Order: sequence, then C-alpha cells, then structure tokens
Amino acid sequence: MRKSNQAVLASLLAAVAVPVISQSASAQLLRLGSWENLVTPPPPDPDPLPSNFRRPIGSSGTENWEDFSNRGIYDSDTYGATHGTRSVKMRTADDGNGRYNQSLSIPLHVAGAIDEFLISGQFAIDVSWKFTDWVGGNWSGVDGLVINSVSPGFQNVGRATFDSARPDPADTFHGFWDTANWTDNTRTLTWDMTAYVDGDTANGEIQVVQSNNGGGYFNLVLITNYDSAFDPSTAAFYFDNVRFLPRVVSSAWKGGAIDPDNDAGNGNAATNLWFASQNWTAGVAGTADSAALFGSNGGAITGAQNINLDQSASLGTLSFDHADGYTIAGTGSLTLDITTGPAAVNVAAGSHTVSVPLTLADDVAISASTGASVAFTGAITANNHAVTKTGGGAAVVSNLRNASLSVSGGTLRVAANGTNAGTSKVTALSISGTGSTLDITNNSFIVDYTGASPLSSVVSQLASGYAGGAWTGEGINSSSAAANPGTSVGYAEASELGLTSFGGQTVDGTAIVIRYTRAGDANLDGTTNISDFSQLAANFNLPGGWIKGNFNYDAVVNISDFAILAANFNQSAPAGLPRASVPEPALGALAAAALVALRRRRA
Repeated sequence: MRKSNQAVLASLLAAVAVPVISQSASAQLLRLGSWENLVTPPPPDPDPLPSNFRRPIGSSGTENWEDFSNRGIYDSDTYGATHGTRSVKMRTADDGNGRYNQSLSIPLHVAGAIDEFLISGQFAIDVSWKFTDWVGGNWSGVDGLVINSVSPGFQNVGRATFDSARPDPADTFHGFWDTANWTDNTRTLTWDMTAYVDGDTANGEIQVVQSNNGGGYFNLVLITNYDSAFDPSTAAFYFDNVRFLPRVVSSAWKGGAIDPDNDAGNGNAATNLWFASQNWTAGVAGTADSAALFGSNGGAITGAQNINLDQSASLGTLSFDHADGYTIAGTGSLTLDITTGPAAVNVAAGSHTVSVPLTLADDVAISASTGASVAFTGAITANNHAVTKTGGGAAVVSNLRNASLSVSGGTLRVAANGTNAGTSKVTALSISGTGSTLDITNNSFIVDYTGASPLSSVVSQLASGYAGGAWTGEGINSSSAAANPGTSVGYAEASELGLTSFGGQTVDGTAIVIRYTRAGDANLDGTTNISDFSQLAANFNLPGGWIKGNFNYDAVVNISDFAILAANFNQSAPAGLPRASVPEPALGALAAAALVALRRRRA
C-alpha cells in the first residue's frame, strides 16, 4: 500500500522574500525560495484578489477556482540545505484532520517568475532524504509534477526527466529513494516541460503570462508517494533550491498569442508581450546565446510592430527583417550575452528601435544592410566591450561609453542631444572602408585611449568628414553641422585645454576630445570670441591644428581660417540652432585687431 503524500506549501513565494540570483552566461536561471525566512503557516492571500491575479493552489477564496486544501505539514530545517542554511521539511504525518493526501505547491507569484518559466520550461529542485526519518518501510519518492494555468487547466507532466542519483534515462524510478540502496541522500530532480512553452498550440501550450501587477497565477505542484509502513510521525522530505534552467532557443516572432484568461472584456494581456510563448515560433528567446528574429513571419505580419518587454531578457543574437519596423519598449531591459564570439545585432530591412536599457555582456557586432537601421535609444552599459559596426546601413546610440568602437561599414550615429547625456567616451576608435562614418551630430565625443596616440588618425578622419565645410564626408562627421551653417566640429588633446573632465566625463591629459561647436571656437568652450582670435593670431601663417586656429582642416592657419572665425565671431553653438547675425561692433573690433596681428606676423 502507498500513501499519496502531498504537502502543501501554498503561497510560499508570495509570503517570503524571494531573492533573484544574478545570471551570467554560464549560470543557471534561478529563482530561489527563501527557506531561511519561512513563515509557518504562510499568511492568507488577500480576498478578493487584486485584478489579474489568480489564487494559488492550496488556498481558499471566492473565485471558485479548483483548489487543493491547505493541509501542508512543514517546517524549516537545517538538514539537506543546498542553498543558505535551511531547507523546507515536509512531514508526512496526519495534519490533524485525518488527512494524508498532501502536495508541495510552489506558486510562481513574484515578478518575473512566470517569465522565467516561459523562457526555460525546465524546473529543478533539490530533494533530501534522511535515513533515520524513514523507519519501518522500504521506499519513498517524488512521484510526479502537475502544473496549472488558466487554460487548458491542469497538466500532468509526470516523473522527473533527470535524477542526479539515477541519471540513466532507462531507470523509471527517477525521484525515488529506498532503504536498501541509500542512506542519507540529496539529489537534483529536473522536469523538462519545454513542450508546453515552445510556441506550438497543438501540443498543450500553456496560456499564461505575468499579470499586470507583477505577480502571476501559475503553480508547480510536486506529488510524493511513500511506503505506508513508515512511521508517519518521523518520515519527511527536505526541499531546497527551486530554480529554472536556461533553455537556448532560436525563435522568430509570430505574434497572435491567445488571451490567457479567455476574457475579451479585459483585453488580451499577451498581445505584443515578449514573455508569451505563443508569440514565438519556438518559444520565448530570453537567455544567453538565444537568437530572436523579428521579421514578417512569411508575410503574415504587416505594418509597424510594437513589442512590450516588461522584464529582463538576454540574447546572443538580435535580428530584424521587416520593412515596416519594430519597436521594443517597456519597463524591462535587454542584455547581449553569448558564450563564443561576439553577440550580434543584424538588420536586414526596415528601421527599428530598441528603447529599453541595453547591457553588453560581451563584444557586439552590429550589421545593418544599406537602407536599414536600428536605434538604441535607451541607456547602454558597455562594460568595456568592443562594438563593431558593419554593413551599409545605420546604427544609432544614445551614447557609447567604456567601449572600443570600430566602424567598417555604414554609419554609427550618436543621437542628437547636445547635453552631457549625449557625450560618448570610447577606449579606442577605428574607422575604415568606403563610406564608413561616425556621426557625432551635436554631441561631444572622447577617445580616452591607452598605448600609442591615435591623434593623427582622428584628425585625418575629421578632415575627411569636414568635406570642404559641408560635414558630409566619410570618417568623423556631423549631420548637425551639415544642417546648421556656421557650426562645426573641433578637437584637442585634453592637456592642451587643461581639462580633467569634458562633456560630463572624466578624462586624462592625453584623451582626445571632440565637440560639435561654433566654427572658429578654438578652445571648444562653445563660443567664438576674442580668446579664439588670439589663438589664431598667435599662429597665423604657421602649421597647426584646431586649437591653434586651423578651422578648415588644411595644413596651415591662414586667412581662410580668419574668415571662418570672423563670420561667427561672438556667437555660440546651442544644440541644433542656426547661427545668429554677427554683432557689427564686435566684427569691427575683430577686424582692427586682425590688422594689428597680421602686421606683427609679417614683421
């Protein structure tokens, strides 16, 4: 005879603190029950529940959902702990009402837990048996896992697909322990539920998404069996370290997720939601090395598309191929993370926007075909990784800091901002290949390098971008200067200006600082005035760079540079504004000063 021992741990994750363990490329996707802070019994759920929140298994309420009775007999214990110092001890004894039929229910009700399940589909937990607890009988075990969702209801996903103590797939007793072969024992049990989150509605796909308030309505229910000859007053299971395992997928966006609560009156919470498996062809892409393609789904997707990313997701490859464009927005974030080689952003067609914050966990290669573009408008955390731009199209960033940058095709543009928020600071800069361009628009840009100075290369790229004053050439250019006559891009080494910070960023003396400014602004303070003229006058008819008055990127400071300065004298370069008229008294004073200076130079 066997007894079904189903100890209810209803509301555990809602009742206690649930820390989120940080994830790296090789780490497990983990959401851990905080056994150390377990409250016995868990506090009741609010009744009625908030909107879009479903009552967990094991609790009672007025929603008329199918429930197990809350009949768990459990405690926290130091034995069998695989994380922290305690495990949950689930005893098999009568709960006081003559009932032995119990279950261990783990509700996924904290923000992000359901999303992690939809990415993973692989549930793991550590289970321990203490030999002295099991007196008088022969065996006990975790006999199965049941999962619930709004529709199609309860799913029996059966016995564990992996048992660290019985790894042989042919051994049908995964999750079972017996007194003849084991003393004390701790093992990891894993259930593979990927068929329920692979985007295919034909195989029992789970219709479940994270609720609007950050909670959810999904449970993992462990069913346990044991030999009735055991002493039920001592027999106990110990559970710890609840987690999901990463599942790497290559999946294309298809949209069309089914309404998870089948209630058209409150809308479809899964519409355009990243974390809805039925929006994807092969399940949710969201862990390191995963690949996500946002295309037209064979022509079924038309018009501009908006994707709601409300939690954090990681990808190894992000691809766009849709002429009408995608926008990825929301309260979540995106990390580019890959085990081997650089992460990739590929844009075959269309103009696309990623407005959520972006973190680079690895080097990143961005490729955009001619006529295509991608704009990263959220904050970018580069973590000292390399960014490479190829292809004839464009990539736009809000700024780029603490990264090396290589542009070998098309345009890397810093979005027009004009404040310190738009300042970029790279550790190395390389621009090569026909048509390759770094467009700083109306921002500051810093090359804070180590090793040999790249100054001559930077000046050469600026001279190419200058294009006779049009600022439309390849190399380093400025679409803002091209659109606003009288503005330009200047440069200097920080030590020449006595700077330790520039554009809100700390710099050392050898850093090369570049700024969109008024033409003739030798000292890069944003205004063309007598100080700039003094620099030009002191270096007239001599070789020199921008800080000495060479504003047209030729070989010498001469009358052409004086004409540029004079045309912009006493004017500033506010972001994106055309130049104002020159005050006549100031221009007259400059002309008089110029005659004196030039006579001195000729003498």
